[in-house]
Amino acid sequence: YQRRVRGPLKEAFKKIKYHRISGVAVLNSDNKLVGNISASDIKYIGIEASLFTKMELPLSKILPFTPQISVKPTDTIEKVWKLFNEKRVHRVYVEEQRELVGVISPIDLINLVDRYC
Repeated sequence: YQRRVRGPLKEAFKKIKYHRISGVAVLNSDNKLVGNISASDIKYIGIEASLFTKMELPLSKILPFTPQISVKPTDTIEKVWKLFNEKRVHRVYVEEQRELVGVISPIDLINLVDRYC
């Protein structure tokens, strides 16, 4: 289940709540993946007790974006599984020619095992 956000911080948390998901991809103005924000990030953002003053700020002013873990649509499930294990991430993004086309979460892997094993 894929959701994207470009606006202020409050829009990211609204999408997380509304869609009952754990995180959203953060895209720049060129529609390129630049980061990720998850429900657990709220504890770090509000650490200075100034959380509500930050809600209108663009995500780029708040979060230190690090390169996101991504794969190509042609990569194997084994590669994705290995990335989850080695990188200790909760989602792996799927990009094709630097365009975000999907996201894989651990629950997707559980569903795959349930379906085929």
